[in-house]
Amino acid sequence: MSLKKCFSCQIMLVISVLALTKSQGQTKDTSFLSSSINNAISLYHAQINRAAGIYHGVEYEYYPYHFQEGTPYFVTSDSVAASIYYDGVLYQNMFMKYDQLRDQVIIWYNNDAVRLIDEKVDSFIIRDHLFVRLISDSASKNALATGYYEMIYNGKIRIYRKSIKHVLVKTDMTEGVIRTIDQKDNYFVRKSGHFQSIDNVNEWYALFIDHKDEIKEFVSRNNLNFKKDPAGWLVQVAAYCDKL
Repeated sequence: MSLKKCFSCQIMLVISVLALTKSQGQTKDTSFLSSSINNAISLYHAQINRAAGIYHGVEYEYYPYHFQEGTPYFVTSDSVAASIYYDGVLYQNMFMKYDQLRDQVIIWYNNDAVRLIDEKVDSFIIRDHLFVRLISDSASKNALATGYYEMIYNGKIRIYRKSIKHVLVKTDMTEGVIRTIDQKDNYFVRKSGHFQSIDNVNEWYALFIDHKDEIKEFVSRNNLNFKKDPAGWLVQVAAYCDKL
């Protein structure tokens, strides 16, 4: 019997027990058996995931040196439970981390770090942040590079953030080589199926030239400042423009 069929039988067995118990009136509280069903389903998915193609990536190469400041990973170097849509399948509660310096997604299998195949990654949610893999579109003005982008606004208009990290190296007489991580955030808007980088407010106004005055009034009324908070500015203005 195949692995999938075996665990399907386990689930059906628990469900059958629940149905039989209810029909015989032997319990007034089915919470325990309901929990058993959920546990069986979780076990089923866990076993199927272990045999799935998501684990057929390549070995992840750790950094051979320490960073005095910053991290190459998203938020921290710790792995957390995340969800990922990979090769047409949704995997939940996968322990993973996102290496922003290399733009790589890493999961664990038998205590080994596995780097996922980029072309098979559609999207993932980590620490309540949604990342999607976007493909370079040469037809778009200021076309973005293929890679993982955080979607910070999802409407008729979509806003994406790409955090680019670099290693800065300097030599200290007492501490030797010191490596730190520098980060720069770039923003992109997807409008009418095309991407445009947004580095300042004028680039946004140029995209919505017919509503420029209305948008400026909205920005002024809400005291929005692009230089101080570009992400906040873009999210609020995009939501406003979606209603125009």
